[in-house]
This record gives sequence, C-alpha cells and structure tokens, in this order.
Amino acid sequence: MNTKPTQQPRGSSWKQIDLTDLLKSNYKKPRPTIGKVNNSEVDGLLLGLFYPGKINTVFGDSGGGKSWMSLWVIVEQMMLGNDAILIDYEDDPFTHIGRMRQMGVSDEMIAKHFIYIQPNEKWDSASKATFEVSLAGRKPTVAIIDSFGEALGVDGFSSNADEEVATWMRGTARFLAERGVCVILLDHIVKSSTSAGSTNFPIGTQRKRASISGAAYFLKIIDPPSRWTPGHLQFISRKCRHGWWSTNTIAADVFITNLPNDGVKITVQKPADTSIKPKVFRPTYFMERVSEFLKTSGKTLNKQEIIDGVGGKYKHVSDAIDRLVSEGYCTRTIGARKAQQITFVKEFEAASDPMSEDPF
Repeated sequence: MNTKPTQQPRGSSWKQIDLTDLLKSNYKKPRPTIGKVNNSEVDGLLLGLFYPGKINTVFGDSGGGKSWMSLWVIVEQMMLGNDAILIDYEDDPFTHIGRMRQMGVSDEMIAKHFIYIQPNEKWDSASKATFEVSLAGRKPTVAIIDSFGEALGVDGFSSNADEEVATWMRGTARFLAERGVCVILLDHIVKSSTSAGSTNFPIGTQRKRASISGAAYFLKIIDPPSRWTPGHLQFISRKCRHGWWSTNTIAADVFITNLPNDGVKITVQKPADTSIKPKVFRPTYFMERVSEFLKTSGKTLNKQEIIDGVGGKYKHVSDAIDRLVSEGYCTRTIGARKAQQITFVKEFEAASDPMSEDPF
C-alpha cells in the first residue's frame, strides 16, 4: 500500500499552494489505465475505462451485470500481479469466489491477491485503523465498493442529502484514492422517462456525480446474460473528467460468453460506431386500440372521429394512425375539406409485433 498522506494541522488546507515545482514538471494529464478496452489504442497504448488514484463509478439496473464487470476489473489486475479490494455491502464471498473460478482464476491467485472486506459498521477511526492493518504490506491497484447506496446507509447517510454524500466521499473512497488506488463505486439507477434517450442516472443527489473525480458509466443491458445464453452489455460514458472518453457515447461493448464446464469469458472492446442511437417511441398500445376501434366500427372513419373515439393523448393516437397506414394495417384517402378518411385493412396486435416496446 502506498504511503498514507501526512496529517496536516487544522486549517492548513487554506494555505496557498506553491506551484513552482509543478510548473517545471513535465505534467501529463491523468489517463484511464484500469479495465483495458480492446481496439482503443491511443499513442500505441490501450485505454482503460477507469482512472487510478481517482473515484469512478458504474451504475445500472439491479442484476444488470455490475458485479460481473467489477470482478472482470479485479481479475485483470490480479493477472498483472496486483492486489485488488472488494468492499462488499450486498453479497457474500462465496458468490465472488465462484464467479472468479468461472473466469479461470486459480484459488492460489485469489488467496494471494484478493482482499475481501464485508463491513457492517460505519467508517470511523477504529474502522480506518483495522482497514490499514488489513492493507499492511499490500499494493492494491483497484477497490470496488458494492454498493454506493448501501455504504451510505451503513454509515448513516442519505443518498439524497448533498452534504452527507460529500462527507461520505471524504471517508473510505478518498482514503483509498489518495493512496493511488482506482476506486470504483457500484450504484443503482433511477429511470427518467423525460430525459433525452431515456437516460438513466444514479439514485440520489447530484453530489454523487459531482464527486466523481475519474469516470462515470451507465452499464446498459442489450442482451441479459444467463447461465444458458450469452450476454451483451455496453458501458455508456456519462462523465470523463479528463476527456479520454466522449460523454454520452458507447465507450465499450461487453460480450459475456458461456464456456464448457461452467466457464465464463468476458470480452470488452470499443465498437466501430460509438454513437448512441436515439430511441424512437413506437405507440403500439394506441396502434392496437385504433385497429380494434376501426374493426369494430366496420366502416371508414375520418381521423378526428378515431382520435375522439379511442381517447388518450392526441399526438400518440395520431402517430398510431400514421404508423398503421404506413405499415399496411389500414388505408388513408383524402375526403372533402382535406379530411383524412381511414379504412381498416387487417388487425394489429401489439403482443405479436416484433418491434413492440411497452412504453409503460
């Protein structure tokens, strides 16, 4: 473990910092080197997703692969001969040992390099002292905290209170980051239907995002992995403090493959196209209601009659009619005073629609 920062006298942090030596140095901006991404070479070296000596975060749906990806980072570092920490508030060591074995890690390597902590009491001077003893003689390069919300709760803080989140950040997370460790906080999400592209955000205060000194990613599920089927996830960049990954782009595709004898292979690579395609709302619920309404009426109706009869938001019903016409479920002619006349052709069922997405 790197030498711990020297304890400074009270009030000393307000003293002017002498920048002379820094100005003379060949400063290079921090580069993410933890969690290497294939096909991401810059200056001949692969980029990582996470910054050493910084606080990073990955957030996503519960059961969406965050724990698997944290173990992928841990295994990467152990394979390089480094120690790795998991501070676990949510699970037990058996789960993680089993998964690392599936990933091909030997018990000898786990025993030598894996530092497992399962706290059930808040971070204070006693906890810090015990933790320092556990890290004596060790050189961890990464520390996973699973999860951010549970850690706040154990320490008696609320994820919705700015000052409490800031106080927590000055505890375990900063203690490790100041010693050069790449800290990765795992977090859950709250969904916002009003955000562009159905963007997801971590639960709680904006202070969480502001406190990230490295990188933040939303782990998006494309195909959920299971014991029987391969999985596809994506790291969506939400914040990169030093600009190596563009915000709101796909930093990496993750492919989880099942191998013989219960093995698991995880491949992480930069996609050729990193842009995020906007999600187009398909009003299948209203398409089905319009189709039923036209079929039941047994006659041609003008567009306004359908909108009035079906009910609901005008735009959704109008879009539903337009889609039914364009996809051949009904026809449209222009009548007197340019009124749109809609005629039923065939039934539309949302349940059998291959493009159906439930908006509710």
